[in-house]
Order: sequence, then C-alpha cells, then structure tokens
Amino acid sequence: MRNYRQLRLAVDLSLVALALLSRGRRSWSDGPASPPTPPPDGEARAGAGPDSPARHSWKGLDMHDTLTATPRPYAADSPVAHLLDMAEGIGQPTEDEQCEDAVTAAAHYVYNAYPDTLGTVLDAMDWTGHPALHSAGFAFEPAATAWLDGGLWLHHTLRISEADGAVDVLTLIVPCTCGHGYTDIVLDSEDMLIEILAELRPTHGKSVHDDSHDDCRTVRPVAPLGRPLAAI
Repeated sequence: MRNYRQLRLAVDLSLVALALLSRGRRSWSDGPASPPTPPPDGEARAGAGPDSPARHSWKGLDMHDTLTATPRPYAADSPVAHLLDMAEGIGQPTEDEQCEDAVTAAAHYVYNAYPDTLGTVLDAMDWTGHPALHSAGFAFEPAATAWLDGGLWLHHTLRISEADGAVDVLTLIVPCTCGHGYTDIVLDSEDMLIEILAELRPTHGKSVHDDSHDDCRTVRPVAPLGRPLAAI
C-alpha cells in the first residue's frame, strides 16, 4: 500500500508540473526572454578568480547565488514551489489510513499465498488494523491481526528494508499447553502451515510446552477459549 501511495503522489506531482509548464510564467507568444547581460570582465565578483565556480554561470545565474542558502530561493508561483507545497499538504498517512492499509495488505497476502487454507476461512472483515508504533529502542510498521478462536491469532505486517523492500511477514500465534503464554511461529508457505496444523490438532490448537524454551512465559497469560486477548 505504501508503494501505491508513493505512485499516486508521483502521478499527482507530474500532473501539477505539466499544468504549470502549459500555463507558463509568461506567454509563449511573447517569444524567448532575453538572457541577462553578463557583467564585463573587469566587474567580476569580488574575490572570485578566473577559475572560481562563482565566475561560471548558467543562463546568467551565478552558481554562488544558487548555492547560497536563502529562506526561499525560488518564486512563489514556480513549479518547484507548487510541487513542494503539494508534498507538504499530503504528509504522512493518518492512523486510520495505516490501519486500513494494513488490513488490505493482510487480506490480499493471505488470499494469494494461502488460497487453500487461510484464504478459504478468512476475509478482509476478519482483520483488525493497528497503526505503526515508534518509541525509544523499537519501531513497528502498521500491522493487522485476525482472531482464529481457541486462543489462536494471526499477525501480519510488512518488514521494510533497503535491500529487500517490503516483505510480507505472517505469524501464527498459538497458546502454550502450560497455560502461561503464547508461542509465535513465522510462516513462510502454505505447506509449512499445514504441517504445523497437523502437529497442533492432537492438542486442540495448543503448542506443546518445552521446558528448555521458556519464550511463552514472557508474554501475557493465555486467554480463555473464545475470549479475545484484547479483552483480558
């Protein structure tokens, strides 16, 4: 969804630029504007030698003027002014938009990647979106969760990196037989999900406790069957 928003922003910006170019800051019928008259050689900018970048100009505009930091080095009605104002007006998605996008991404991924299992029992209405969380020491992208009943959950998010871009991450959250918490299982295919479900069937959807791994003890107690975790 983020890629879609970026594409939509790029299209909007392109349309604005084309409109501004067609309108122009002056009429094309006026003919080309006369270029600024460069100063005589004897009136070169003080302190600028013959090979200094300050002496080189583009269409009569000194590089020194272009590189000098100013509050707004462009006209208020110029194309770049309108483009920057549009980008500022769009801003970041709201929390509601993040939740909506997270639900859409989760439903789309499950429908396509798990068509014979999860895709047959879940639809978009079964997912609940959650906005991004940012705090000192951690940051989480927007996510969506689906309550499967019996204490089982699905959690979907996008892991974003420069190397891989946006990667779908689907996690099955299973209650432990010890009654002290949950075990999370990151799924990578429908075949893996089927194997896990076969292992969970004898325990009615619970993960068999292993004393050598106490991960399940680090989270909240298992919710009673049929009662969502958020209600505890």
